[in-house]
Amino acid sequence: MASNLLWKPDQDQIDHRNLTAFAEQHGFTPDDFPALHEWSINSQESFWSSVWSFCDIVGDP
Repeated sequence: MASNLLWKPDQDQIDHRNLTAFAEQHGFTPDDFPALHEWSINSQESFWSSVWSFCDIVGDP
């Protein structure tokens, strides 16, 4: 079965999404999602603490 791309965000949408801001805040580029994903797996405590801070979640992670 062939996989056809149905939609792709334009550069302005990529530049202004929350995931891009989060990635850049932690030294990742928007096009390096695999590295961000690897960090989320290999450094779970740091990653989730960063997510809580970025999202302004109040509580204990």
